[in-house]
Parts: sequence; structure tokens; C-alpha cells
Amino acid sequence: MRPSETPGRRTVGSRATVFVPEKDAGTGYLVGATPMPKVVKAAYLNTPDTQLIADRAYALRKAAGTLSGYALGETAEQTAPSYDLLADIRAVVPPSEAKVWNEVIVDRLAELRPDIYGPWAALEGGAKTAQLTTVLKPYGIRTLQVWGTPEGGGKGANRIGITRDDIVTAVTQRDKGKAS
Repeated sequence: MRPSETPGRRTVGSRATVFVPEKDAGTGYLVGATPMPKVVKAAYLNTPDTQLIADRAYALRKAAGTLSGYALGETAEQTAPSYDLLADIRAVVPPSEAKVWNEVIVDRLAELRPDIYGPWAALEGGAKTAQLTTVLKPYGIRTLQVWGTPEGGGKGANRIGITRDDIVTAVTQRDKGKAS
């Protein structure tokens, strides 16, 4: 009896020595993809074989008429909708509102450009606020606690938001950089 088979003693880990190279070529343990190690089978594909597979898939998609984007020769500029986040925020936050909650801005942006910002507005809970916070970071815009009341009325509260002046300053600095 081997030490790992001693009664009352648990074995730890998986042993790749159970595979026989001639019989089990390409078989191994996949660890980390699932809670428990899993036996998987893999195949070695060299570049010429991979290119044949890719060419066949391309031909099938072309025949079916399902090619789009880069596969049709379109560039990112042709396929990606164009928008200016900072200008859009200035458009939905009037000068009369010095500070605004992030969630209110996201909802207004979604009304302005549903195709761009609609998915942000569909986020639940704090994810909506976090989305705007994340996309504003590269512009140096920081969020802060903002006191306000819901647009439909209700009890006031402190929530994460921004100041309109920070947006205006970021636009001014960005545009100065473009002019030089």
C-alpha cells in the first residue's frame, strides 16, 4: 500500500502519472477553470492547419452573408459610432445645476443617445454610478458626495456625483491640447 492510500489519509491534488503517453496523448488535467480539476483532451494545431480552419470558416460566413466589420474590410472609424462624452454631459447638465448625481447623468445620457448610453442606464444599483465614475477618470474628473433630491421629487440624500465645473474645465483643457 502506498502512503497516499493509507486508510484515513486523504490524497491531495491530482496525479498526471495516471495518463499513459502512447494511449492518452493530448489528455491532461485542467485546473482553475472549474472548482475541481477536470480531465480534458487537447489537440495540437500548427499555423498551416489553423489557417485552413480559419479560411473555411470565412468562406462559410461569406457564403451565408454573415460577415461584418473588420472581416468586410471596414475600419473602426467606419463601424464605431462617434460621440463626445464630455460634450454630451455638458448637454444634459445645464449651467443651473452645479452638482449632479451620477445616476441622474447616466439616465439623461441614455435619453440623449440610447445607442451609446442605453446599456449604462440598464445597469442595476451602484453599477450605473460606477460606470460613469470609471469613464470619467481618464479626464481627471473625480466624483464626490452630492446632496440632492430625486428628479421626480422625494427625500433628499447624499449620493455619488460630479460638479459641472469639473466637466467644463476638462473640456477646456482637452480643447487647448487639440489647438496646439
